[in-house]
Amino acid sequence: MVVLEGACAHPDGLVLRLVVHVREAGREARRRLFNRLEAAHGRRMDARLLPGALRWGVEFADGRRVTTLDESPWAAGPPPGVSREWLPERPVLEGMASPAGWEGLWSRNVWLWPLPPPGQMRVVCGRADRDIAETSVYVDAAPLLEAALRAEVLWPDPTPGRDH
Repeated sequence: MVVLEGACAHPDGLVLRLVVHVREAGREARRRLFNRLEAAHGRRMDARLLPGALRWGVEFADGRRVTTLDESPWAAGPPPGVSREWLPERPVLEGMASPAGWEGLWSRNVWLWPLPPPGQMRVVCGRADRDIAETSVYVDAAPLLEAALRAEVLWPDPTPGRDH
């Protein structure tokens, strides 16, 4: 079972928490599965996913999309000759820190930039080799945007677009 466990709003983006509940019996079977999930969702999500990996993404109300199949534009940095203030032209979904695995749970926090526009944000996931058909859930962006307005930056990240 795959769960979007929560979202934490920041002034310029969201931290989404993805949790996978697994049924594997035995520590070794769970370890192998967690290793596959971690290989597919490494420190940066700019590597192509392995066949059979969990795929997921977000579609904003305005039609813009980002998935785990997309490379992070931040991995390469700004194009040559472009200011350090450069921001990508498309949404970014990037892993934060290391995933966590314990007993029958694997979890990962990811950074979604920018904040979604008002309306319904669609979160989609699927993993064919585990019989998880593509499934989606709609999340109203209004509460997330309201929370982002109340968020305070305690110390800014020197990287543009990353005050989280």
